[in-house]
Amino acid sequence: MEFVQNEGQSLPSPAPSSSLTAATTSASSLPTPRHYPLKPGSQKEIAFINYVDSKILHINRRYAKKFSSGRDEIDEEARGYDDFENVVEDLEHVLDAIWVSGTPTLQIPYLLSLAGLIAEFLPAFPFNEGPTMHLVDKMDQAFAILLSQRKDSMLPFASDASNQLVSVTDRVRIRSVIESTRVIAVEASTKDRASADTQDASEGFTESEYDEPTSADSNVQGRNSLNMSISRMYERSLSILGDSLG
Repeated sequence: MEFVQNEGQSLPSPAPSSSLTAATTSASSLPTPRHYPLKPGSQKEIAFINYVDSKILHINRRYAKKFSSGRDEIDEEARGYDDFENVVEDLEHVLDAIWVSGTPTLQIPYLLSLAGLIAEFLPAFPFNEGPTMHLVDKMDQAFAILLSQRKDSMLPFASDASNQLVSVTDRVRIRSVIESTRVIAVEASTKDRASADTQDASEGFTESEYDEPTSADSNVQGRNSLNMSISRMYERSLSILGDSLG
């Protein structure tokens, strides 16, 4: 993956990170991070920040256009979002770029921003389980890897809290956005199911002797499956946070 600079140049694709190799083995859906973090104040760091900021701004603009009346843009990239799957595609692209940077000081705040956008955007679209759970799972993998890392501290008496890569403040923020997202996901999926039931009733779809005998059971199983999926959102991160914030 490359980050394109304003001058038309690009940064080289990063090499694998030795510090995160073991952790990312299980997180196969995340791209390989660069070997060394971006140097603070370097041109590469500036290019990366400009790149991610521009992508996030573009996503916010497309989301805002969803609610505008002028939706006749010819350019697909300039149109408002039609469904959450399109949102996921754009957010996942930014997530991959953030992860490739291999720079925790940038990854943590940007991941928090993306998690906030997911929670903000979810209620505006019909709940789409597949894309939503796919994106949240990648976010969960990224958060969990960072939350499990420790600083390279040479202080013999450093406390566990002071040696954590993610600060206590950021851990509280991560937990807050995770819990909010789970609540919002439940509300969104419940609202969609209620709307679907209302529509079925208005169209005269009722159980009869001609219905498949397993249709009701299948419907219940589908709902239970969705509820289980939502209950597992960010489960890796919550498990780590439970230990560190308990």
